[in-house]
Amino acid sequence: MKTGLEFGEEPVKRILYPPELRNGRTNHGFISVKGNGTDVADIVEEAKRDPGLAAVLREINRAETPLFSLGCDNLHITEGLNRFGGQGYIEIAFNILEEAKDSVSYFRLFERFTEFARTSAGNLLCSFMIQRALFPPNDVEAFTVQIWLMIPTAPTKQEVENLWRAGLNTLEKFVATLTPSSVGTRIF
Repeated sequence: MKTGLEFGEEPVKRILYPPELRNGRTNHGFISVKGNGTDVADIVEEAKRDPGLAAVLREINRAETPLFSLGCDNLHITEGLNRFGGQGYIEIAFNILEEAKDSVSYFRLFERFTEFARTSAGNLLCSFMIQRALFPPNDVEAFTVQIWLMIPTAPTKQEVENLWRAGLNTLEKFVATLTPSSVGTRIF
């Protein structure tokens, strides 16, 4: 697995964002599932359609992890010249406000993931896109990261789907290794 890191140029967004139709696609809005006992597969539309994505979201939102999820998208497969590719993402943030406000926290997360994923097989690119956001309750400026799993061209849709599942599985195992900070202001 290859990894990449970049800063997003999108405008600052509020974490508590409502559902909306954007570019012809439905954005279901922010849904808080961090440690509340609700199964993400019951309330997150994308997780209802993808058991692997649901498993990663469950892991991210366990009370014991230092992260929470903000949004995601399923695998979207593209086709051209009898070749297939695809991509999808999960957006996360640190659940301790002081960590979420420090972009270095996200660089460290990227470095740890890169080391963890070094031995992962597969022709897959995992890109971390750090973005500014306004966190509740008082619109405190901090950061989030969209973790994009991008699958280069493959001869079949099944191969693209297999790489997607392998990438989600690697991400789920990585999140399980993280320990929460015991100091700071919890967001959720």
